Amino acid sequence: GSTKQVLILSLFFSAVTSLWFGLSKSYAGALLARFVLGCSNTLSGCIKRIVMDRVSSSANDSSATHVQNDNEEEEDCSRNNNGEINNNDKEQKEEMAPSLVLSIMMWGSALGPCMGGMLSNPGAYSKDTILPDLIDDEYPFFLPNLVAFILCVVSMIAVA
Repeated sequence: GSTKQVLILSLFFSAVTSLWFGLSKSYAGALLARFVLGCSNTLSGCIKRIVMDRVSSSANDSSATHVQNDNEEEEDCSRNNNGEINNNDKEQKEEMAPSLVLSIMMWGSALGPCMGGMLSNPGAYSKDTILPDLIDDEYPFFLPNLVAFILCVVSMIAVA
């Protein structure tokens, strides 16, 4: 539905602004590119919503059975490995999903700058690079942003 469309649009803007930032020649241009990225990026909200929707639907679909208790009320339950009724399965999944998303985002926050630092201005580390001097001298941040662009495009294809 609409969450998928918002996710694709956000990935598109992330890809475009990553290239814009990588090709900026001035501080003002780079700052403007990051500002536009921040204004158009809804990835974390969309991903949290999708994960919570998937967790809720999976807890309700396959493992749920309807059990009547003493008060004749229906109750969503699931059975554990021993066949015992487990009422907390859905709640446990719903509690773990946001922490899983957060931990993945933290790994990205740690590994992203490391990757960017390794890819930016590669001529400073090795004189045997195959990159043109234009990328190395004039656009030192193009390479890490090109990788970000490629990751966004691959993600857009996977979502679509």
